[in-house]
Amino acid sequence: MNRKRPKRARTPRPRPHSRYLSTDNNQKGFSAIAPNFWQTAEKLRSEATQATAQHAWKTHSTVPSAICLYHAALDCFINEEIASAMFLTGTPTDSLLTNGRAIQDLTLCEEKLERFFSFFGLDGKQSPNVQRRALLFLGLRDRLYHHSPEMRDMREYPEQVIEALKDAGIESVNTSWAGQCMNVQLADWASKVVRAFIDDWCRAGGVESRMKLAGWGHAPSNAAPSEEVTSWARRVASWCRRALRL
Repeated sequence: MNRKRPKRARTPRPRPHSRYLSTDNNQKGFSAIAPNFWQTAEKLRSEATQATAQHAWKTHSTVPSAICLYHAALDCFINEEIASAMFLTGTPTDSLLTNGRAIQDLTLCEEKLERFFSFFGLDGKQSPNVQRRALLFLGLRDRLYHHSPEMRDMREYPEQVIEALKDAGIESVNTSWAGQCMNVQLADWASKVVRAFIDDWCRAGGVESRMKLAGWGHAPSNAAPSEEVTSWARRVASWCRRALRL
């Protein structure tokens, strides 16, 4: 009788660090670059929209890059929220650190999306349609980022691309699948999908959308945090402590 072996818990990958700065300041902190990827993707999308405004077929060469940047923004968002939660606990337990880092080490996939919600005690609180579209987005990005061309009938598209194009409401035209993926409408779709996932996680946790923070918009990087942002951060800290049962 064949029995499935239980999955082994992943061991977080090594993270070697060395002293680079000569300053005596040993202040603790972590980097946050998700908003940078998001803003760059939005900039490319906006420029593509403007550049094709007078075109009948609205395609632009930067659309695949924007899609990959939206993917990077979502992956970093997940990793940074986990890092923030672990930092806010003060002295996280070994199990919390192991679990959090194991999730961070995952490539962006269905398991990572699910474990991200689970890490904060939000199992089953995802909106099914938001989750479904997020997975379509991940599949599309994977076909672009891991582009593996081969000689075949040009009418045939990767199935993951077909699903994304249909969900985005893009009509088929006589071109390659890579050409279809330059449609500005697909960049609009990717932006909405990533925003919806982040909003859905914030809704499930009972906090205001992360997308309302200055860093996710077009506010200057040296702008002082507003009272709204400061209040939001306090609420997130309180929620993280409750979710992690501290």
